[in-house]
Amino acid sequence: MEEKRTIHWNVQLWKVYFYEEVDYMNDNHTENMLGIMTAAASEDMKLFMRFFLYVANTRNKYTELHYRFMCHFLGTFFKDVVYANIELIIRLGKKNDVLYFTPALPEEMMKWVKHKAKIDDDYKVLLEGKQIETPIERKVYYKPKYTKNYKWQFFFEKIAGDPTFNGIQTPRPTKVVEEIVDKNPYGAEDATVVSATMGPHNQED
Repeated sequence: MEEKRTIHWNVQLWKVYFYEEVDYMNDNHTENMLGIMTAAASEDMKLFMRFFLYVANTRNKYTELHYRFMCHFLGTFFKDVVYANIELIIRLGKKNDVLYFTPALPEEMMKWVKHKAKIDDDYKVLLEGKQIETPIERKVYYKPKYTKNYKWQFFFEKIAGDPTFNGIQTPRPTKVVEEIVDKNPYGAEDATVVSATMGPHNQED
């Protein structure tokens, strides 16, 4: 039987990404982001990965550092998730993105790049120590509204139901999402109940 629970930390990650400026040269900011990402991934890895893929596909020059930090986080703490989803990550992002994971997964990523180079000449460029100059193929265009009392269940429903992100493989079983909570779930006052279910993590969406 699936366990029901609230979503809080993923919402906090969304709020920081869309509404706040993060200075990754500031240790306090970096530690805060690391804590939020750790809590969000532990809360629901599949939802975290859906947002990560959202960022991969929609990022711009202002949010690129957010994306690189998320890559570093995943490559450091969830190597198996990165390796299981690298095809999907690259498809929604850029071919160069594989370089963001190489420091944490040098052997696995090099093996993957060599395999891709057999069927895609772009990856031969990477093996030569150069970058691949290909743009992101945009597939996602929605984002939350910039309003004070924005109801995050709307964004949740968009990102949880978007077939663009189907196929994510993660090692942990999922739970049924019962509530989207903006405030801390311990004593939260404004929890909004939604009817949405994330599928089993070890199966394709």
